[in-house]
Amino acid sequence: MQDFIVQIIQWLFLGIVFSITSASANFLGLWRLRVKATTGRSCLPHVIEINLLGTLAVFLIGWLRKLDPWVLSLTVVSVWGITWLMSHYANPSWGLPDKLFLVLFILSEAFYLLHKLLVVASLQLDPFSVVVTLALAASEAFTLIACAHSVFDVVAAMNVAEISTASNLMADKDEFPSVSLHVPVCKEPPSVVIETLNALALLNYPNYEVIVVSNNTTDEYLWRPIEAQCRRLGFYFYHFDHLGGYKAGALNQALREANSDATLVGIVDSDDIVSPDFLRRVVPLFDDPEVGFVQTRQDYREWQSRPYLRGIYPLYRFFYDIVMVTRNTRNSVIFSGSMGLIRSRALREIGGWDEWCITEDAEASLRILQLGYQGIYINESFGFGLLPQTFGDMKRQWSRWMTGAAQIIRKHRLYNLLKPTRKTGLSVVQRWDYLIGGSMSFGALLMLTSTLFLTVAAALIVYSPQRFTAVFSPLTTSIAIFSYFLILTGMITVLAFKIHMGFPWGDSLSAFSTLLALCVTRGLAFLRAFTRREVPFHRTPKSISLSSWASAIASVREELVAGSFTITIGLATVLLVSPHGFPFGLLILLGWQMISYISALYSAIRSTLNVRGNRSRGR
Repeated sequence: MQDFIVQIIQWLFLGIVFSITSASANFLGLWRLRVKATTGRSCLPHVIEINLLGTLAVFLIGWLRKLDPWVLSLTVVSVWGITWLMSHYANPSWGLPDKLFLVLFILSEAFYLLHKLLVVASLQLDPFSVVVTLALAASEAFTLIACAHSVFDVVAAMNVAEISTASNLMADKDEFPSVSLHVPVCKEPPSVVIETLNALALLNYPNYEVIVVSNNTTDEYLWRPIEAQCRRLGFYFYHFDHLGGYKAGALNQALREANSDATLVGIVDSDDIVSPDFLRRVVPLFDDPEVGFVQTRQDYREWQSRPYLRGIYPLYRFFYDIVMVTRNTRNSVIFSGSMGLIRSRALREIGGWDEWCITEDAEASLRILQLGYQGIYINESFGFGLLPQTFGDMKRQWSRWMTGAAQIIRKHRLYNLLKPTRKTGLSVVQRWDYLIGGSMSFGALLMLTSTLFLTVAAALIVYSPQRFTAVFSPLTTSIAIFSYFLILTGMITVLAFKIHMGFPWGDSLSAFSTLLALCVTRGLAFLRAFTRREVPFHRTPKSISLSSWASAIASVREELVAGSFTITIGLATVLLVSPHGFPFGLLILLGWQMISYISALYSAIRSTLNVRGNRSRGR
């Protein structure tokens, strides 16, 4: 039995070598094919050629380890067979290189996890060591699932021929459904809101109303000019010094004040400049009675002139150009709170906006889907808002989004994927999309908690090198392979930025760096959602405030603390552990974490430099 397990471990390791080598070759080929815009079955000779590298890698490793040639041949044949079988059942509309890359990526992850479990089983460790190792393996498994889902979204988005588009049919109609547009305002600069209202007044649609709700703003200087402009434009304005429920409370108030004949409700953020044809192009999609809401792409303006904003803009577009595009094919898109329309009957059926959840928009779309309605995403921009002007503002915004997404998981218990559809109103795919979308920040939380794991691991190795070196020494190879998956996932994200979305190299790499910089924010957001009943709503400023160096450093204090702690652990490990039992794998993990902390500090300084530079030139 022991010999059989050893053979299986050997076979899995060779499978990892084959699939990783082939996936890497496929990725490079995929990049070249995307640049040349040539995909499809005509690429078969090219795909076979680059996958032969996997075969060569297996025989090279086998020769170095002096393995039986028959074992090597069996590995190559079996892995090739599994790969082609999985590719055969993949989406037939995808290009062959895309299918093979995704299959090999997932296959290499599966081989890795199985190999790790069998290695742990064969080491005959004591119970404590088994628990520690399995805990690490479980966290890795979740991270790899998230990586696979992210890669799947990118590959799927590249193969979506077209999605729902806005219509021009309204031009020939005599009847125009009534639309009630709601604009929540809280301590926004009057000039920004007035610009939004002026754009709404120019909508090329004959049957709509605009309701502005100003809440939790006691300074009359901020809301009186907005009230006056609403009066001039014929819009409805309501002000409340104190109104519960944050943004959801304001939207519920607007819903109560809305015209009872309004068929559709639209949400417009206070900084969105809306295109005149927004309603005329989107409203016709509601001719289908099964459509519960339509979300258009949220877009932004005034980002081209600042390097920092150019470096974060691709991150915002990624969600709409990649994630929402693929979710649209599975009827699991979200209503993201601005530049979308929602059927008022459906909104009232679910009882309005949930004032407990700080992402009330996404939570409402989940409940509407539960009623059997369809959600449609249009990958077209009809409104342009303002990006967060500093990294600190961006952290607060993303913290709110990630916390709200995790709150949805907690409230609706989306982690129970086996619950029958008849009881949830959602398909397994819909629940999975909302679950994985909300739990992406859990991976970031694992990165933070892994610092504690590394601290314990280093202390145990120092305390008893002979006992615990055997537990942690296999981590070096394991972490090297695990790091490969993280790197390749990052590279496929950059591929999406550069090739699919068309951003320059510099902006694509800056966007990826910013994504790494948000790891701590996302991790703490997930923890907050599951440890607090209520989470405060932090609004995103709509204007540029002169950022000081002190505020820039303060905005990344969590990252600085975690980074200092990580450096301390690394130095202590280097100084106290003998070279014979040196845990290089632990240092690799620490290095991964340091990249995130350094990226956060870099982003904070860069955003501050940009703001101060713009202010200096503006004087």
